Amino acid sequence: MRIAIAVTGAVLLLAGAAGLALGLGAFDAFGALSGRPLLDPALARFARETGWFLPSAAGAAEVLALAGQLWLVMQVRAVVHQRWPDLDPETRSRGRSELWRRRATSGLSRAEGASSATA
Repeated sequence: MRIAIAVTGAVLLLAGAAGLALGLGAFDAFGALSGRPLLDPALARFARETGWFLPSAAGAAEVLALAGQLWLVMQVRAVVHQRWPDLDPETRSRGRSELWRRRATSGLSRAEGASSATA
């Protein structure tokens, strides 16, 4: 899984670098590519004339971003649970009651020691 993520990240990084280089005119030796619009004029006209295209594209991008964010949260939770495994509810409640019992008895023993010292 990590290899697939690394490859996807590398491809996206290279695509972004190529787009930046194209916009800066690095590929102008092959023709004036930086002077042309990014989208085909027919596609730009379609997006401008239809009222549903851009909101639906934004919605699809938002759903993909949310899915990626949820996936990332699940990965982080998996790592956290590997390092600090959860206890079952019964063990957790016994541990809490034991902690409260220790605190209560240590407080009592300190109070008894203080009262005998003052007497």
